[in-house]
Amino acid sequence: MSMQRRALMLAGVAAAGTARAQSFATRPIRMIVPFPPGGAVDVVARMLTAPLSELLGQPVVVETRPGAGATIGAAAVATAPPDGHTILFTSAALASAAAVVANPGYDAIRDLAPLSLLGAVPLVLTASLSLGVDDMAGLLAAARARPGAITYASPGNGTPIHLAMELLKREAGIDLLHVPYRGSPVADVLAG
Repeated sequence: MSMQRRALMLAGVAAAGTARAQSFATRPIRMIVPFPPGGAVDVVARMLTAPLSELLGQPVVVETRPGAGATIGAAAVATAPPDGHTILFTSAALASAAAVVANPGYDAIRDLAPLSLLGAVPLVLTASLSLGVDDMAGLLAAARARPGAITYASPGNGTPIHLAMELLKREAGIDLLHVPYRGSPVADVLAG
């Protein structure tokens, strides 16, 4: 095949892709965030709405659907019409949801398609000053002295924070009480 003919075929394929992309966003895009407003996932999602709106030529609107380890929001996307106008912006919590929620209302493998990994968020362990510890050794000593009396909060059962803390409990041989929230527990943690 001649070079000119290959170039012509490539141009045709590129033009078809462009024509298809132009007909995609025919109305506003719903970006479902399966966590409450104000949490890290919600904040990042809202930061992306302006550039996505410009790219797609349609408004991108964030809609929060918190609860059940991200499965409520994921179910809303999984059961939406499969036209690309409803997308899910979530964390790694979705990966463990099937193990935590008996019937999430969808099959993540069959009903959802991963689009992109947009970033990674480090986990940071903090404690209220009222606990009287200022490092990990102090926390472990306090937990061993008062088994089950120290609580820790997470954004919900099966979330990465919950699983990381359960791993810490197992590896350190300590007993902490899990307090699952429907989203970020920052305000209550800071209040003690």
